[in-house]
Amino acid sequence: MAAHRSSTMLAVAKDKSSAPSPSDGFSQGHHGTKRRHNKHPPSRRPKPYSIVLTALFDLFLSCLAMMFFIFGAYVSHYNNRSADGTTQSVLLSATQLGPTIFPIIYSIVVVRLIKSYYRVIASKHRQADTGILEQLLDSRTLGEAFITPLKLRALNRAALMVIFLWALSPLGGQASLRVVDTVDRPNTTDELFTYINYDTKYLMITGSDSWKDDIDVVKAIFTTSLLSSPDIRQSPYDAWDNFKVPLIERGEQPLNTSSWMSVQELGYPDDAFYSSLVGIPVGSVTDSKNPPDLYGTDTNYTLSTHTKYMNLSCGEFNLNSTIEDNGSALSDELDWTVAESSTGLLLRTDNRSRNEHDARVVYFQAQNAEKNAVSTTCNLTTTLVEVKSSSFGTAWQADSIRYSGQDSRSPLDQSKNISDSFFKDFVNATVPQQQSTASAIEWYLYDPTDAFNVSHSGHYPNYSTVGSQDFSTRLTQLINTYYLASIAPAAVSGDSNVRDWKEDYRYNYTNSTGQVTRSNTFIRCHYQWLTVMVFASAVMMFSGLACMVITILDPESSTLSREQHESDTELSDLVAQRRSSGPSGFDF
Repeated sequence: MAAHRSSTMLAVAKDKSSAPSPSDGFSQGHHGTKRRHNKHPPSRRPKPYSIVLTALFDLFLSCLAMMFFIFGAYVSHYNNRSADGTTQSVLLSATQLGPTIFPIIYSIVVVRLIKSYYRVIASKHRQADTGILEQLLDSRTLGEAFITPLKLRALNRAALMVIFLWALSPLGGQASLRVVDTVDRPNTTDELFTYINYDTKYLMITGSDSWKDDIDVVKAIFTTSLLSSPDIRQSPYDAWDNFKVPLIERGEQPLNTSSWMSVQELGYPDDAFYSSLVGIPVGSVTDSKNPPDLYGTDTNYTLSTHTKYMNLSCGEFNLNSTIEDNGSALSDELDWTVAESSTGLLLRTDNRSRNEHDARVVYFQAQNAEKNAVSTTCNLTTTLVEVKSSSFGTAWQADSIRYSGQDSRSPLDQSKNISDSFFKDFVNATVPQQQSTASAIEWYLYDPTDAFNVSHSGHYPNYSTVGSQDFSTRLTQLINTYYLASIAPAAVSGDSNVRDWKEDYRYNYTNSTGQVTRSNTFIRCHYQWLTVMVFASAVMMFSGLACMVITILDPESSTLSREQHESDTELSDLVAQRRSSGPSGFDF
């Protein structure tokens, strides 16, 4: 019996000695579970290459934050500079990427900082406040940073710090978008312009070497002008964007050499706005190397020109003339030159030597609707004006005009050959192929809106319905149109390249200084948003550097080891206990 009892006691002692105890590394957990504790856990230091890679990654994130410093420096450097350069265009494009890139990089850095800081504290959680740890655990997004204090009912310094860190993410992104924009500012400079001088000698001298080639171009320009729509005839510029000179005599304002009048102030009664159907060509000397790019839609040009035009003042029609009269009753003392077309249009002009008071006399005769002749006598003078014109885009137009005086002499008085050739070419410029039909010139004098009409075939206009003032205006327009087309056909028809003008020795042009107002686009830096972006970038950069320092000084906290996972499990138990016994209100 004694032997049996002793053997039983030895077995029980053996069982007790083999049972687990707290000293063997196990403890009683919640719900009767057992948890192992190592008094002296083996060291699991991360490998050196893992530490180096992690530190380099944190350094790389800090360098990414420095991109926004560089971006801000460039924006400040190019403030109030033109936005036309390549660098400036890149800056404007970069602002579109900032709101996307900044929050992504910032969130990566902040999450790594929170995790690294949490792991440092978690390794010493028995001495740390579990509320702070839970605040860090549950604040890894912008939304969680605001929701966690409400959930934990604790608005402490840790919560405020996390909210502050996350609030900089959207602020930095929006600041990178709003730190720079563009503003349009006018910039006015002087520029040298060239315009055709009205005193240019008539080029189409009959029999000259260039006459056969150039006369067809002149007739084409003249015919095109007669065919133009009412909108073009009444517009301040012609079909080739040259500015027309207003016919100041038809205005309602008295002629005054001391004051400028806007075109609107002239108060024209009908479509007789301008002295010619074509305008004065203008070219730029400064930009003549690249004339197609001379005019931009964002550029305004202004120019003051001194020019002139021929003006005819005609009397009432003599409806009792005959075709055989032919102006034979006119005084022989005036040295008449006769220009006549096959349609019966006849112009007699005197070629006497004249001073500034003797106007040239022009005798007009044409066949009427009744197949008889009508005639009138006109005085041809030259009106001198100063015109302020402008161009916004490609077309020039007269804005205001000032009367500079009147001269009885005209460019046609340079020689008798010029006068003879001009009027002969003029009356034959639109001769129809069909016989017994009035020319387009004659129909325009009757009705400017119906110069070319197939129903005119075999007919002549009835001049008895045309008033002397309207007839004078229309004849003035036709004379000036043909003259401008003949002295500079290429320039009038759209060649604004001054180099071509200079190469043609026949052109007579005048240089004048005008103003060019360009709407330049400038970079504008908003320094308030620049300050916000730089501050948020600085926080992002130092947060990345802080992660790198933690990785180097405390490698064990840079990655979650098995021991840290067990510590986190115990931390969760402590947090659960704190929640069950925590305060009912906010903990400040």
